[in-house]
Amino acid sequence: MSNNGKTVTTQELINDVETKKGKAGGWPKFFDYLINGNSVTISVGNKILNKKATRRLDPWGLAFLIEAKDRCGKEFNTVNFAISGKIEEIKPNRRIAPDLEAFRRRVSFLSINNQNLRFEININGEPLELDDAQMLFNRPDNEKINGDFGHKAQDNHPGRLEKDFQTWLLANDVKRDENPDAKTNERLAVLGEDFFKLNNRGLGIIRECHTGAFHDKISNNNRILPTEFVDIVSLNKYGQLAVIELKLNDSQLEVIAQLVDYSLFFRCYRDKLWPIIAEKLRNTPKSKDIICYIVNNHFHNRFDDVMKFYSPKNELYGFRIKKVVLGHYKEI
Repeated sequence: MSNNGKTVTTQELINDVETKKGKAGGWPKFFDYLINGNSVTISVGNKILNKKATRRLDPWGLAFLIEAKDRCGKEFNTVNFAISGKIEEIKPNRRIAPDLEAFRRRVSFLSINNQNLRFEININGEPLELDDAQMLFNRPDNEKINGDFGHKAQDNHPGRLEKDFQTWLLANDVKRDENPDAKTNERLAVLGEDFFKLNNRGLGIIRECHTGAFHDKISNNNRILPTEFVDIVSLNKYGQLAVIELKLNDSQLEVIAQLVDYSLFFRCYRDKLWPIIAEKLRNTPKSKDIICYIVNNHFHNRFDDVMKFYSPKNELYGFRIKKVVLGHYKEI
């Protein structure tokens, strides 16, 4: 929103953003922000281009777009992400490093999902090609996934709220769950209507289901997407695949990028994942719909506005995103 309801110039906006970089409620300090005509640019140098910075690039770029539209009172048609510096040497079997590839796929989806906006990525002034819908959602056969969901990252030490909550959701104290293959998802009922009364359905649950993709064979040298661990994968009461990310007392805006990474992974490799998931959950999903849930007790105040750019505008994309607010209450 504009200061005192007044429209500001683009330079005044940039100056205001600069004064608030790195401060609580302000803007990430390691990005630079620019407005040129009808284009907004968010840029970063490679010295700080770690996973966290990469995941912040697109949500904060869109937050800047929203701020510029609201406070300058003008329309913008281009969002540019500019990366500079010496980028990691690329192995022959991939174009860019895994974290950058995940970023490229998110921006590709933004471009597909928002026809009124042009999205660009430039690395040292050179454009990085984005995927169209056909390329993004139909991955080449030589892109492999690791179907061994045997990872056990169950850190049950006290003081880790998300991990403790995750452990409770898996009902580790239920006697029948002494057999790891018998875990059920009945405690997901606390996440709302989509998981209401699941106790008699025997639906399975996967904890910390890993992502990641590889070129030709599964090895670090052939990695094309980073390996992440999704908190919970299960089925909801409609039999749809439920991909669930838990964030408690953590309201950072980049959770949007993390959730979209997971959404795109399950959608892009759906055909390869389906038989593996069906075996682990002891049930085959009733449809190809994927519902990605982000669960938190408090969200960033920019979350809803930025999330509108990522929320699928076409059911043919094959996934949807739902926000679950724990502890939501109202006086009656």
